[in-house]
Amino acid sequence: MKVGSILQETNFFKVKEVHTDHYIVESNKRDVRISKEYLENNTISADDYNSEKKQTKTEINAVIAKNENTVMSICFEKQIDTNKVRTELKKGNTTTALDLLTPEERIMKGVHYRLDEHGRYKFLDMEINEMRVVDPRTIKYLILKNTKYLIK
Repeated sequence: MKVGSILQETNFFKVKEVHTDHYIVESNKRDVRISKEYLENNTISADDYNSEKKQTKTEINAVIAKNENTVMSICFEKQIDTNKVRTELKKGNTTTALDLLTPEERIMKGVHYRLDEHGRYKFLDMEINEMRVVDPRTIKYLILKNTKYLIK
């Protein structure tokens, strides 16, 4: 590298340790020491927000669509497992079956890449390093670039 070199950094970090003047972060399965000033001035957090906006689901989905490859937290309802419901009903466990009909909320921290062929968002869940899908109709809220977007 020399004076005048043009550089780009596109990286995702997971904070492992917080110190007074630096952080230890995991990046590409390696621990890296990064100055506090650098991280606080040059990164976006999937967790932190200092403002809230109430928007329709359509508006929130437009925000997500415009922010591919950007870290965010998204709260959504997991899909109901109809096979489990059927199994419990066959066993005569109506209370358990009714409980299974209540959607479970999940908060995922990650990066969205695009919509799949069924109109669901493809996300890399960065806490478990696995691809997942989110049905846009089940979104409860979104945290993105210091703003928490809530459903009106």
